[in-house]
Amino acid sequence: MEDEFTKDEQRATRDEDGNTYYVPADMTYKNWKKNIDNGFNFEQKIKISKNINEEQLFRPVNLDKNNVFESNRGDVNILAYKIINAKNNIYVSNGVRLKPKELHKIDLSITQSLEKLKIVNFDNLPTVVIIDSSEIQTGTMASYNAIKNKLYIDKAIGNKVKLLELQRDAASPKNVLSTYVHEYIHWMDAQSYIIGHGEIIDSKEYLYWIRHKSRKKIDELINKGYNINKISNYANNEYAKGKYDEMYTEYRVKKLLGE
Repeated sequence: MEDEFTKDEQRATRDEDGNTYYVPADMTYKNWKKNIDNGFNFEQKIKISKNINEEQLFRPVNLDKNNVFESNRGDVNILAYKIINAKNNIYVSNGVRLKPKELHKIDLSITQSLEKLKIVNFDNLPTVVIIDSSEIQTGTMASYNAIKNKLYIDKAIGNKVKLLELQRDAASPKNVLSTYVHEYIHWMDAQSYIIGHGEIIDSKEYLYWIRHKSRKKIDELINKGYNINKISNYANNEYAKGKYDEMYTEYRVKKLLGE
């Protein structure tokens, strides 16, 4: 496959791992491959190819149909398959048509969030399950289940424009990591409970513990003169419902990521 391509042509080629790349019309495959072999990273490989559909720049979503996760959210049954080519432990619902770019954004954001939070022990990280908005049911973008140690996220947050719109009332609305960091802080709180009290079995018992603890932290902030009303609109709404853990989590997101 070393022939010259005509100016108006573009052909697909696969590397040894089965990944598809598109060779520019004005470059031989031999020269293109040489550039790749000389250490170009993934983004640089993208720049080599010209006038191609953006979705072709990302690796396809490969699923392990033998690795199935099944659960219920309310009255909805979720059947999810493990994504083989994700860096993190991610499953996707059978009811979701996940685009390669969406997977790339979600996978990268998870990795960056773990780095921001300085999480180095990956032994008990939550399984991430990408689901549809109709499956998440709560109307939120993401939801961490402390008993199952599962992080459910709406596939919509794989789209940056939709993500920023959906998290407009959050603590760091313009930061693409805001929602992810928020959920992983919930996971960190759950790990603290497990260390001191053992496995989380009763959700009411756990929620009482985390909300009581969070209320004390919020009171300390108030006593120091901190205006909790400026954390986020979402935090204010949840505080009014007695969900102090949500407000304190939003405070920590804002402290870590800024406005």
